[in-house]
Amino acid sequence: MVTINNIHIELRAAIEPWNVLGEEMTGGGTARYVDSSLERIQIKVTNFTEERYVVTCNGVKVNLKATSVKGEFVAGIRYKAWDPYSALHPTIGVDSPLVFDIVDTWNKRSIGGCTYFVSHPGGRSYDVHPVNSYEAESRRINRFWESGHTQGEIDPIKETITDDNTSSITVKKKGSSKKFNYKELPVNFEFPNTTDLRKK
Repeated sequence: MVTINNIHIELRAAIEPWNVLGEEMTGGGTARYVDSSLERIQIKVTNFTEERYVVTCNGVKVNLKATSVKGEFVAGIRYKAWDPYSALHPTIGVDSPLVFDIVDTWNKRSIGGCTYFVSHPGGRSYDVHPVNSYEAESRRINRFWESGHTQGEIDPIKETITDDNTSSITVKKKGSSKKFNYKELPVNFEFPNTTDLRKK
């Protein structure tokens, strides 16, 4: 959980059903693999004003659904966590890490966010299960950073340049800042509350 300008973001693991693939030949005979590359995460945002702010994940607007509590919104995010050799969509890239931003549309910039890693960001692989709750908590903390949001303006700055003959509007790039443009995906009517990052 992270708090930015009194807006609380809470991330939780969600259930994602895995598809069973077709039969493939292996060293021991025939097998049917499971596509375990997809995962889903639930995001809950409180003290949120949807008229002003937008939540994005990896540059894609998250379709938030209002709950019965004022200022509380939830959504699901489906993403490709890793790239196994046998998967449904082998040409789609991995979406990890997930960078969440709270975008202020009035001031046209991201005011903060967080980063979620599927596994240890340093590439560490654990051989044993956690001994107790403290070790499990430290493993979770390693995968969640309260920083790493996208910086810079949303839209390019428009400046009017006057020529001798004509006046025109051009876009002048500032060398010190990144340009941040988020995209909106069409709503999937089968899963209207889930944003699928594979379609970006």
